[in-house]
Amino acid sequence: MEKPMNRDRKRSDGLNRAAVLLLTGLMLVLSARGAGAVSAKSWQGRDKTAVQPACGGIERTQEGWEKFEQPSGGTYTSPRMWYWIYKPENIRPGKPLVIYLHSTVGCCNQALIDPLPQMINAGIITDPEAVIVVPQLPGNFESKWTAAAESVTNLVNRLVEEYQLDPERVAMTGFSLGGVYCWDIANSTPGRYTRFMSICGRVHYLRIKVESFEGCEVRVYTALRDPNVNPASAISFAEWLAEAGIPATHTEMNLSHAEVPRAVFADPEVQEWLWMKPAESTGR
Repeated sequence: MEKPMNRDRKRSDGLNRAAVLLLTGLMLVLSARGAGAVSAKSWQGRDKTAVQPACGGIERTQEGWEKFEQPSGGTYTSPRMWYWIYKPENIRPGKPLVIYLHSTVGCCNQALIDPLPQMINAGIITDPEAVIVVPQLPGNFESKWTAAAESVTNLVNRLVEEYQLDPERVAMTGFSLGGVYCWDIANSTPGRYTRFMSICGRVHYLRIKVESFEGCEVRVYTALRDPNVNPASAISFAEWLAEAGIPATHTEMNLSHAEVPRAVFADPEVQEWLWMKPAESTGR
């Protein structure tokens, strides 16, 4: 028969081992968070020093991308905002413009790890036939795109003029967090966007108006089972748009939340639709 003291000692040893494992796990988590914080701070440090007079600030980063500061920010409704831009090698007047709003993954100066820019960097999407702009949401994970709506709109108008882009071929798209608030930004500037695509987003019924999307082609993509975002409102809104005579479609994909944008952007038909063929090819 085992003595009570031995049982107590074994129990104590087990508790000690459990405590060590718990402490080790906690240290790993804190270490990972610390590394992320250092990365974010290092980006902010470079932002402050990378300044050129013409466009506020510029930073050459991954191949093909440049980082600028939107110069008209600084207020609550139009906060200081950086953006990433990808330009075709032989950019010429009349090119289309695509605005991509990142998800929470892209917050804290990490917009380029979101699906669309990441796929361009990896060579999965080659030679986009459009100028692609990825605004960087100001602030942290608690920030909302609605606070940056004016900055995004000002940015679109300025880039169309600066690069002599086709004002009739401007597209808005976004994933997850960006897929939610791209509705708000497009709603705030009726007639601005020719193509609109929300991926794994939802719609705030009380804020968004059907008539704001007149003259726009709309696509909605959702995951069959999505624990991150309930897509029911986006699906219903796409149906309302179609009933109002606005070209709108909904596609439900048997993929996870994270897999949907990669499948969508990898589709050549979607790319052709989003980049929008030149006017001579489409009759626009």
